[in-house]
Amino acid sequence: MHLGPLEEDNCLTVPNSGQEDADGDGMGDACDEDADGDGILNMQDNCVLVPNVDQRNVDEDDFGDACDNCRAVKNDDQKDTDVDEYGDECDEDIDGDGVLNQLDNCRRVPNADQKDRDGDKVGDACDSCPYVPNPEQTDKDNDLIGDPCDTNKDR
Repeated sequence: MHLGPLEEDNCLTVPNSGQEDADGDGMGDACDEDADGDGILNMQDNCVLVPNVDQRNVDEDDFGDACDNCRAVKNDDQKDTDVDEYGDECDEDIDGDGVLNQLDNCRRVPNADQKDRDGDKVGDACDSCPYVPNPEQTDKDNDLIGDPCDTNKDR
């Protein structure tokens, strides 16, 4: 965001190129000690950008219920692989491919077809060696090529 000649920087002492202002008080979030305007300073607030006066946190992770993407299950990383607003820890289809986790042979990589050419129960979309069975996905040299398929065994 580029400020025009009549616009003022809402946070003079701290860089904030997007001029974010969650509570609309005219002070940029980057320098606002209470960015969401709920009366709780950011340092003590478990949802810095979402008002939550009661600080309720059912699962006792690092995020209050008002901003937690998995309210009943502790998930401090808030990872959401398929960006569906449900944290991976409580998402029944982590990769969003339409196949429920318990049936999915690639839980974190979309593969609606569930193709598994080598029959090792690891889908081709996430298999480090899709033509040769490698159910444990061993890869000693961490080059993303499964050991049974790796022709460059450099470790």
